[in-house]
Amino acid sequence: MVNTQNTSVPRVSIVLPVHNGARYLGLAIDSLLAQTLGDFELLLLDDGSSDDSLAIARTYAARDPRVQVHALTHRGLSAILNDGLRLARAPLIARMDSDDIAWPERLARQVSFLDAHPHIALVGGNVRFMDEAGAVRPADPLPCTPSDLKSQMLFHNVLVHPTVVMRAREVFAVGGYRLPFALAEDYDLWLRMEERSALANLPDVVLDFRRHSANVSSRFGVQQEINALAARASALGRRTSGRDPIAGFIGTIDLAMLEAIELPAAVRSQWIALAFLTIARHGAAADPDLLAWTAKGAYAALAAHRSDAIVETIARAHLTLARTAWFGGDRLGALEQGRRALRIAPRAATRRALRYARARLKG
Repeated sequence: MVNTQNTSVPRVSIVLPVHNGARYLGLAIDSLLAQTLGDFELLLLDDGSSDDSLAIARTYAARDPRVQVHALTHRGLSAILNDGLRLARAPLIARMDSDDIAWPERLARQVSFLDAHPHIALVGGNVRFMDEAGAVRPADPLPCTPSDLKSQMLFHNVLVHPTVVMRAREVFAVGGYRLPFALAEDYDLWLRMEERSALANLPDVVLDFRRHSANVSSRFGVQQEINALAARASALGRRTSGRDPIAGFIGTIDLAMLEAIELPAAVRSQWIALAFLTIARHGAAADPDLLAWTAKGAYAALAAHRSDAIVETIARAHLTLARTAWFGGDRLGALEQGRRALRIAPRAATRRALRYARARLKG
């Protein structure tokens, strides 16, 4: 059933997919209906839930004309998100997940920011982490300015998907979400958007981001990282040769597919060194097989293309592994990782080690 009572075009279309998210869905919807900016439509997209999610959604639609419910067959997040993009009527599209809680002024602040910065295609925001019981704790601050996002985006995803508000025309201009990048569909979209537009984050906390065992990153973390590596390779190909090596790919991205990605040799070396650093940053949670695969590739890259950028990236990965080993109580492992960093890039490793030590002393 779809609620069609409200026919005027809203300022914002909120796309909220849900699949078996009944436990927290009411809290998420309540936080949106309590927004200080009320000119929106809330598109509740049920992805074939087998719990009470659809029934909960329909109770809200029955009493608030801004809420529209779409009962869809289960096809996965990327496909459902593209449905939401097509259904959205507003020039601005906000994302929200079924287990998070938006702060009351979230939409008002983000819409005001986009109104004041017409050259910016998308704005996210900072978050607090929230556990299953609702207890919250601070998260590390995100980069906010377009230049900071641009400089860091290839290293890691610096936008929290359920915080973003984006201009519909810019999302459609790059083709929306790409299905093969499921689990990292947002990261792939941001990389494509920032190649033609400026992206930003608000310094304000706009959302409480719930972390629990049912999160995609908890259940499918390794596949998510593989897909993120593919998104990064895709971006490097576009930026260096003008050709997207994964354009038109249909299927599941796995390690064999990553091996087969066609990139110029030097670009591939840059990509795999960056992949090593990215996986190393997961610390104790890093998948050992994926870490070993990226480390092996990084040393092959080092032998083939010993550029300053590749050398420093691999040294940074070893310093990251050293930090993880040290805080895990593995002093010998930490020293060995530090030794490898120093052997590869003595000056860069020393600079970074001193910078980290100073930061620890200040903290």
